[in-house]
Amino acid sequence: MNRTTISSSDPETGIQEWVAAVNNKDLGRLYDLSPDEIKTQMSWENFTAANENNEFLRPDETFTFDSVMNKTGNATVANLKVILLLHKNTSANSTQSETIPLYFNFIELFEHGEWKVWSIPWS
Repeated sequence: MNRTTISSSDPETGIQEWVAAVNNKDLGRLYDLSPDEIKTQMSWENFTAANENNEFLRPDETFTFDSVMNKTGNATVANLKVILLLHKNTSANSTQSETIPLYFNFIELFEHGEWKVWSIPWS
């Protein structure tokens, strides 16, 4: 598993780790990137069951990080509103692809030496 060295001063690296885990279809890393509070509420079994039909984890779909629209926070908590580009086939049997900009709202907590990432509702 490739891991990025994460600095407490740069919460964007947490988003990059999340994107890499989604692109690698690495549920273990996605769960590991979840803040401790989330893990106390959701077991590994529930997490994997909840992501069983997750569209973003399909083999033909990948994300690239586009830009940060808004960032607030301090050395231990950050809120980032970002644009991620979803690259996917236009249909299940298609060789044509499309790129769709998606807007995400992430909360990040600096725990155990790295940024823990969770997508929250847009507000």
